[in-house]
Amino acid sequence: MDIDGQRVNCPATVTLEVTDGDGLFPTGRTIELSTEAGSFLDGMGAIELRSYYAGTIQVQARCGELKSELTLEAVGAVPLAGQPLRWQSGPPSRMKAPGEDMIFNIARSRPVFCSSYAEGFLSMNVTDGTADTCWMAAADRSEEWIMVDLEGRKSADRAVIMFAESVEESIKTEIEYSFDGKTFLKIDGVKKEENFLYFDFPARELRYLKLTFPDSPAAIIAIDIYT
Repeated sequence: MDIDGQRVNCPATVTLEVTDGDGLFPTGRTIELSTEAGSFLDGMGAIELRSYYAGTIQVQARCGELKSELTLEAVGAVPLAGQPLRWQSGPPSRMKAPGEDMIFNIARSRPVFCSSYAEGFLSMNVTDGTADTCWMAAADRSEEWIMVDLEGRKSADRAVIMFAESVEESIKTEIEYSFDGKTFLKIDGVKKEENFLYFDFPARELRYLKLTFPDSPAAIIAIDIYT
């Protein structure tokens, strides 16, 4: 903006950096906005900032020698209080919207909630896109659960859940989906194959996908939801 507060088409590059708190941009702790990259339009830019815990987030904006600080307050049930934070790497390249004939995992890097987790086995591991991490409940007890939030009602055809070990018949699961996080509908027709569960969505739309273990929980490597 100019000295009169009017928006101007500025060719400069602005860097945003999370300096405190658990805020995360799609590219990690920092993100750049520029007209060259197409992230500035008529002097305006839009970003997404995600937080997994409640608390204060400090963001610094830099453009040349100019600096400005922004304080945000994330609200939620679980405050940031020394939990281990593992930042996912940013996207390796810019991605276009998938075509109608493409299969796309819309659960990738989405927020994940759970009843509990063992140290080092966070719930976000099931959407980080790697097979080297997994989620584990804090204890071997009944009614442990994990839930992926697609951050809005999305169209989806099917889901695949990958476990760390073979899915035995003795491992019981209840899988539900929801549009609002309050009313959940049971999914039938779940198929098992080695260490995978897979199924189709009857409504072809959802926001939340929740898996509950009525008896003992099992470690989960990935929860993928495909269009």
